[in-house]
Amino acid sequence: MPVPNQHNPMLDTRIIRSIRQLVDENAKLYGDAPVYYYKSAKQFVPYSYREMQENMNAIGTALLSLGLQGENIAIVGEAH
Repeated sequence: MPVPNQHNPMLDTRIIRSIRQLVDENAKLYGDAPVYYYKSAKQFVPYSYREMQENMNAIGTALLSLGLQGENIAIVGEAH
């Protein structure tokens, strides 16, 4: 839910309590719109909010299947 900005309505914000909430809400709001583009074989490829949500959910499911629920973890690796 947006938090009104009394000085400039264009600057209304949302209260975000977790990364999951941020990704889920953005996927709902922006769907197949690109979050960013990455270069692959000399071509720029879009990566959408929906794809980000699907990948986040897949990683979460994999971590749960490894018994890591409730654990603090960090994932480090190359980006696109």
